[in-house]
Formats: sequence, C-alpha cells, structure tokens
Amino acid sequence: VVPTPTPAGPTPTPAPTLDFSKEPPLDEFSASIAVPDFLTEEQQDLYRRAHCVYLNLFGVTTAFVDYMGDPPRQIGSSDTVVIDEMTYTFSYGRYRKWADFDALVHAVFTEKFWNEHNNSVSAVGKPWILFREYNGALCYLETQKGQGDYYNGNFPDEFRVEKQTEEEISFTLIGHYSPVWPKEGETSEERNARLEREFEYTLEFPIRMVLTENGWRFDEFHSGLVDEA
Repeated sequence: VVPTPTPAGPTPTPAPTLDFSKEPPLDEFSASIAVPDFLTEEQQDLYRRAHCVYLNLFGVTTAFVDYMGDPPRQIGSSDTVVIDEMTYTFSYGRYRKWADFDALVHAVFTEKFWNEHNNSVSAVGKPWILFREYNGALCYLETQKGQGDYYNGNFPDEFRVEKQTEEEISFTLIGHYSPVWPKEGETSEERNARLEREFEYTLEFPIRMVLTENGWRFDEFHSGLVDEA
C-alpha cells in the first residue's frame, strides 16, 4: 500500500522580524475608528489593533486573516489539510507562520479570550477550532459569519467607563444603527441623507481590559459592526 503523502502546506519564505507591539499594521478604517478618551494613548493603540484582529478573524469570514497587514500573497488558495475530519485551508498572509499568528493574537487578547473564541464543539460533538497549527503553518476553517446590515458608520462608537483600576478597565461600547433600505416614499438619496443625519437605535457591548505580566490585554471584546446580530 502506498502511503498517502502528508500535505506540507505553503513553502515557508523568509519574513522580517515582526514587532508585535505594533502588529497588525492598521488599514485606513482601523486607524480611524473611535477610541475611548479615558484610555491612554498606548491603550487606545491596543484597542485599534485588537479591533483590527477581531474584525478579520471573527467578522465576515475567517479567510480575511490573509488580508491583515499586507495584500494576500495568493488569492483563492486550494492548499488544504484534513484535521479531525475537517478541511483546513493554509494561510498565505502576513501571519502564515503559526508562531507569528500566535504572537499576534496574544499581543492583544488574553488566553481566556482566545480559547473562548477559537475553540468550540460542533453540533455532532467534534472539535470546532477556527485557527490551528499544522507543521508550523497557520491553517483555518473557512467559515462565514457575515455582519449586520444596520450598523450606521456615520456615527462614531461611544464609550462609557464602568470600572477603572490599575489592573482592570471595564467599559461599554455603544454602536449606532439604522435600517439600510429606504422608507416608504423615500428615495435612495433621501435615505442616504437621513442616515447621515440620524440613527434609529443603539446597542451596547461589554469590553474588559486586564493588566497581565506582558502588559494590557483584552479579556472581553466586541465590535459594533461585527456583533450586531
């Protein structure tokens, strides 16, 4: 019997040493989001970076992991591996090496947060792990979550501090929402003007930062854009 060859994944390529206190490089959207004014500049930067990671890992699709920091090195990759009877796609992005990816997520999130969001069990009792290591490479389950249709980005997120000590900061994120379709008798232009002028309701989400031995990390995190539904 000829043994089935083990997939090796993408060929590792040399990469510059990454400074994970500055990863990921922020795109225009992530750099411009509203941040709590009661946080220090360093904590505000951490919030922006955590939001970028959260959006790309737990937002529309897990495949967005390959778009963080750099344009994807390969689009539509078909390199896969079966682990625990589930098909994983190898990453070709900036964090295609597992060690880099692991360092990235733990530079902004606690281990507790990461385990809660990355690990679960499927409806049939099988491990459901979104991102995992294989032969030193990052691979991921291609899943799609989508995001809400009502988030009104014309109104910056607001924040309300709940608790602030030397070791913990808990606050509430307040997002603004409006139906995206025109009301009866309303033109698209009138709808757009209304969305710029007003919103219909808000939703609140808890966020918690804790001071670890490696610095501040998010132990609970949400995005008004991702977590609407």
